[in-house]
Amino acid sequence: MRFRILMGLALAGACQWVGAADLDEIRVVADRQPTSRDESTNPVRMLARDELDLRLYDDVTEALATLPNVNIRRSGGPDGEPSLGMYGISARPRSSTSTTLAIDGVPLNNGVFPEASLNILPLSVLERIEVVQGPASAAYGNNARLGVVNLVTRQPKAFGGEVSASYAKWDTASLGGYLGGGVDGGGRYLVGFEERHTDGHLQPAGRSDFSDSRLHNLAGFVNRAFGQLLLSASYVRYGWDRNDPSYLVSPGSPAASNPRGTPTARYEEGMRQHFNLGASYSMSPEWQADLIYAYNDYDERTAFNPNYGTPTGFGSTAPTDQSTRSHSLIARASWESEFNVLSFGAERQTAELTDRVAYSVNRGTTTGIFVHDRLFLANRQLILSAGYRSDRFSFFDETSKSPKAGFVWKPNGQNWLLRGNVSKAFSAPSFNQLFGSFGNPKLVATTLAVRELGVEFRPAHALQLGATIFSTRTTDPIFPRPRSQNPICAPGPGNCFVNAGDVATTRGVTLDFRARPTEAWSVGGSYTRLDPGENTFATAVHVIKLDAAFRRGPWTLAANLRREIERYFQDNHLSPFPDFTVVDASLSYRFDRNLELSGAVENLTNEKYATTQIVSTNLAVAALPIYRPERYLGLRASYRF
Repeated sequence: MRFRILMGLALAGACQWVGAADLDEIRVVADRQPTSRDESTNPVRMLARDELDLRLYDDVTEALATLPNVNIRRSGGPDGEPSLGMYGISARPRSSTSTTLAIDGVPLNNGVFPEASLNILPLSVLERIEVVQGPASAAYGNNARLGVVNLVTRQPKAFGGEVSASYAKWDTASLGGYLGGGVDGGGRYLVGFEERHTDGHLQPAGRSDFSDSRLHNLAGFVNRAFGQLLLSASYVRYGWDRNDPSYLVSPGSPAASNPRGTPTARYEEGMRQHFNLGASYSMSPEWQADLIYAYNDYDERTAFNPNYGTPTGFGSTAPTDQSTRSHSLIARASWESEFNVLSFGAERQTAELTDRVAYSVNRGTTTGIFVHDRLFLANRQLILSAGYRSDRFSFFDETSKSPKAGFVWKPNGQNWLLRGNVSKAFSAPSFNQLFGSFGNPKLVATTLAVRELGVEFRPAHALQLGATIFSTRTTDPIFPRPRSQNPICAPGPGNCFVNAGDVATTRGVTLDFRARPTEAWSVGGSYTRLDPGENTFATAVHVIKLDAAFRRGPWTLAANLRREIERYFQDNHLSPFPDFTVVDASLSYRFDRNLELSGAVENLTNEKYATTQIVSTNLAVAALPIYRPERYLGLRASYRF
């Protein structure tokens, strides 16, 4: 018997442009319930394996950046830790991403462990990327205010794999691949790896000493069915070391060396690990129980060259040197009938944060209970959904209470549907925001309320149109600020987290389309118009994204366009950045079913544009942009077996 848990974790992917009949068959994990995509009350954005192969993305971050209403920015130099924003709520480095990152439905970050690395998995092991947009705290808890990014891994049934290698300008190279197969009796195994390094292609204006980085990923997955019992295990390891040039001093300042001997102003290294064990038991066709143990480990060290000065430390040579370890146990039961799906459960999390700069160790726990119900009425034309979660924290006095309600109306025989939801996500300050290197134990909780209404229209089998309007209201938003400007922070150099204001609002609309006019063509795009209100970190009022792919015989041609207009990067619209339009393109030729050669051009228009910024967080000092200069060509070869 196929367990319902596999519906969300182990199904073959489907492209974004699929027709109406195919859309009905797609299963996603929304509110911790496997459900059809068009029965989710939240917008669900997807990139399937075919789309990932067509576009030649370097990593998960690049793929996510093409989705509607998704804002990605990297912190610092190339391959810097990316953060994800939606609804105009900023993707702010060194703060909680406000988004739960999951692998096959198992969350990697939680209320005591907010950090999430979007590139934690090699892209080669993925079957599909799902982004469930809108607050998911009613199901996932403290760190899911904006939504859930679910990385769905391949489910190979026969032995096979792939090896790929690439090389581009600035000594940018990568080697990776995967190997997998089926298990007798029902199950699979899958392993993947990636090594990537670059001498850098992001730089502050006027600098020639590019930053560089090295990344490595390793991941393994296995599951096996024993009658009504399904056992699974996963292990992921992601490590990095990076060097960044100084960004607040003039070129030619004296340089020192990092532990690897390379002249630099800033050195950062880190490692993340994730491990989980899961058991799913089908007690009857209607009842199922799941038990999951998950372990997360995060270790990071950052060092500055005092000869360069630091943007936030003012002479501090080691602003961060800390590790966090987290254990969680998730128990869930579900009951499914023809007209109703009910799930409920509990989650216990423990964490320990060691700050080697402050010589401190802090420990904490959270305990959460959740329930969610999905009701099908009027011959499944009307779906009503409601959920609630409550979390208690050992390190914070207030109790988290996160309600959610929504609906989907899809008349039988019609080619349109209407969905809407209202939700409120309560978020206590994360463990690191209270006790880490930038910690502030005086923080108060943040709440996010979202109202959203959307429509999907399919005038033809190969064309899908969508529109969504939304408004958000955030109370007591948390951002890093200079300690010297905030008396509530402990004295010292650098930043600390503070409640940056009373209320921040955003309003906006997202329009998107996906079409396949012929078997050879796939096209799509989106437009997001945002009134950023008080949330102006790394936001743009107008964002246009377009993509197209043409495949005939052994040839594949693909291109992506991104345009951002009226961009702002600091409080109260303080730092406007120039508009930009960037086009990336690729051309591939497959010699046979095994070997494929590709060429990809980044920044085809050769436009100099700022991809991110370094901010002193002192409003008297202007934000300094990090630029991606010049176009360049990268070559890639892949071999499947």
